Amino acid sequence: MPMDQKQVTVLLKKYNQGQLSTEEAALLETWYNMESATEKPKLTEVEVEQISRRIRSGLSLADPGPVKVNIWPRLAAAAIITIILSAGLFYFGKERMDRPDKTAYSDDVAPGVQGATLTLANGKKIRLSDAGNGEIAKEMGLSVSKTADGQVTYEIQSAAPADQATGTVGEGLNTLSTARGETYRIRLSDGSLVYLNAASSLTFAANLFEKGKRRVKLSGEAYLEVARDKPHPFVVESRGQEVEVLGTHFNINSYPDDPATATTLLEGSVRINAGSGKLPGKVLLPGQQAILSGNGLTVENVDAEEAVAWKDGFFLFENDDLGGVLKKISRWYDVEISYSGELNHVKITGSISRGNSLQQVLKMLEKTEKFKFKVQGRRVTVM
Repeated sequence: MPMDQKQVTVLLKKYNQGQLSTEEAALLETWYNMESATEKPKLTEVEVEQISRRIRSGLSLADPGPVKVNIWPRLAAAAIITIILSAGLFYFGKERMDRPDKTAYSDDVAPGVQGATLTLANGKKIRLSDAGNGEIAKEMGLSVSKTADGQVTYEIQSAAPADQATGTVGEGLNTLSTARGETYRIRLSDGSLVYLNAASSLTFAANLFEKGKRRVKLSGEAYLEVARDKPHPFVVESRGQEVEVLGTHFNINSYPDDPATATTLLEGSVRINAGSGKLPGKVLLPGQQAILSGNGLTVENVDAEEAVAWKDGFFLFENDDLGGVLKKISRWYDVEISYSGELNHVKITGSISRGNSLQQVLKMLEKTEKFKFKVQGRRVTVM
């Protein structure tokens, strides 16, 4: 819904001061790309000039060195002032991942949806987007349900031993997998919550336990909020590493076609063991990211919110290689993107709603004036 005069002024002042949050940045991005006007925020000439100057400086190209571009519209100062004064501001809030109306995208590609396939230990496959709410399966003393807000939950039903690590309830392996263009949430039997990004899979015993530890295997990307259970550490196995925690919030990006695995910590602490124990383990603190690549395991300080913006419905880029940006877009919209040459010399900064259609996202990127896109069905060519 439209924001009032006070909200508009506050948002623009925060942008001028460099204090916008992830969601506020995406909100302002949407505003700058609106072409119609319904409300006119009243700003002083000083405020307008301050904002214009900040935008102009943020759009400058780095020279020499890699080209750095910003997905804010590249406009002359006068045009910037006009947009600030006349553009309508609409608030969309956090993105809902409901299945969109495909008819609205007859000449375009719709954004991804909330959907996944759950494969049970007995081999039964359940398409969660088609399953009704309520209990959808029972196996080995566990009940598997789908909630009204689109989440799978596991609950132990049988009278199981106090220490599930020695019990037989829910020992069979289950896999939750998302296709390209899908995302989903699952609440595991210990209460841990997992957000699964597109083209990803999570494999786990329904009761989670293996030799006294809770253990899952991840391919792709997931954000995890692990329930605290001190006697039973939680272990996430991904490509070439194991992350061990007691209770914490963190994100792992471990796609097979990416050159590195990135583990980002938001809350608590985790220990990363990599290279089958051949590399020294690393303990992360909040705001740190571990990168496992062919060069070994390194740790650096980062903006952790950037790593998890996807689960809140946004692409958030901060000096990211264009090649990596296009790979994320390809997974979310289930399209094939092709280009010739090397794109990593172009760096992208900005935020885009994952609720936009493919062409809306590509048009925003084209405003960098560094490339064009040709779309033919689900094939995209970078010109």
